[in-house]
Amino acid sequence: MQRPNSHATHSGEGHLVSNLIVFIILMACFLGALYAFSFWSLDNAFIPGLIGMGLFAAAFFIPKQIMGNMEKRTRKE
Repeated sequence: MQRPNSHATHSGEGHLVSNLIVFIILMACFLGALYAFSFWSLDNAFIPGLIGMGLFAAAFFIPKQIMGNMEKRTRKE
């Protein structure tokens, strides 16, 4: 619960560099997945498919878990 004379702190306040680094890494994972899927064909399906799915899962589930944990931390009273 917030005190009457205090301001609420915002999520990520003062963490610009670390947020940019995480964003760049996860965007590289996503773009790497798209690049791996460009090699997907009927002759060559398993290797690019597995690499693409792995990179896409990392780019999607890592931020999902981080945001879910932040929500749990902010709800504690």
